[in-house]
Order: sequence, then C-alpha cells, then structure tokens
Amino acid sequence: MIACIAELEQRHLKGWEPVSEADICRWTNGAEGGVELLYDSIGAELARGYHERRYSFEFCDEVVNDLNALLIDMQFSAPPHPWPKLFLRVYEAFDAGEYHRKPDRSDDPVSEFTDPYITKIVRSL
Repeated sequence: MIACIAELEQRHLKGWEPVSEADICRWTNGAEGGVELLYDSIGAELARGYHERRYSFEFCDEVVNDLNALLIDMQFSAPPHPWPKLFLRVYEAFDAGEYHRKPDRSDDPVSEFTDPYITKIVRSL
C-alpha cells in the first residue's frame, strides 16, 4: 500500500500521469476483491494523511478524481467490481471542497466541507 501511495505522490510531483487498469492490476496482484480493498485502503490512507497534514488537498483531490474516473470506466468490465464504500466517502469529501457556494467566492469550501467530513471519516476508521 505504501508503495502505491509513494507512486501516486511521484506522479503528482511530475505533473500527473493517469492511473490505468494495468496499475490497478499491478497494485492488487490480480487478487479477487482486490480492487475494492485497494480503493478503500487508498481512501483510508488519503483521509488519514490529509487529516494529519501529510498530504495536501490538491494531491488527495487529484488522486480520488483520477481513481474515481477509472473506477467508473471499470464498471463496464465483466463482472463489474464492487463499489468501494469508504473510497466513495473520501471522494465525496474532497469533491465537496472543489467549488465555492457563494458567488463572490468568499467562502472556503475546503475548511467548511472537506475538513469536517474527513475528520468524521478518520474518526470512524
């Protein structure tokens, strides 16, 4: 798991190379149920790391957006993978911080939405 996160950090630093199905297979070693477990494990690590200020919002948001898009694409495979519930919660937490709700952009969606949601997730781990 740590190697996977380290690889994602390197991709982020280099301008981002999208995650592929081949990456997912390599990270799970093709294990049955491995995709759901991998995604939930990545979600848990990102939530903890962000909460502990080891990872930036930008890094976590980039990772969850890319992995979510790939997961949607992979749902068309036969058979589709189970949807990782913890990962989805982490994705939603970072997604909530992406856009302002006030027209004048005086709000801080990360501190108002992402931070409390991540705190709640981390406390449930």
